[in-house]
Amino acid sequence: MSAALHQLCELVGILPDYYDIWGQRHETSDATRRALLGAMGIACASEAECLTAIQAWQEASWRRRLPPVLVAPNQAPIALTLHLPEREAGQVCSWRLIQEDGLQAHGQFTPSALEPGETRAIEGEPWHQYRLYLPPVHDTGYHRLEIDLAGKTQGLPLIMHPPQCHQP
Repeated sequence: MSAALHQLCELVGILPDYYDIWGQRHETSDATRRALLGAMGIACASEAECLTAIQAWQEASWRRRLPPVLVAPNQAPIALTLHLPEREAGQVCSWRLIQEDGLQAHGQFTPSALEPGETRAIEGEPWHQYRLYLPPVHDTGYHRLEIDLAGKTQGLPLIMHPPQCHQP
């Protein structure tokens, strides 16, 4: 049993056990875990490879800078978490929201002036997490949010949902 293997599986969503159709619990074997990780292209043959993969997996979300998608309730401020290297935090950035119906909103911000979050070193360079709050979008639907960070425009789908489900 490898603690690093189990931690890696937890990170990538491989469950430690499952229940079959008869309600019987089955533990996932280390061999099965390694096979699933291998099928995902993650090296895990040794403890050292698992530790390297854990670090790479954890750093990947920080290097992405923006989440792949943001789902938020409409009619409430939109909270977006950004990850940036410290050297880019003082630069003025811009955002543009393109709604499903074509309406647009835009603005500017400086990451170092935003609400700070965690800090992490990636390859010896400090990276910081910042929380950007955008004005509410009143229309539910599939919108697009584009953010210009350090001269590069990055975008993500913004899915706005009602604050609560319909109760019949």
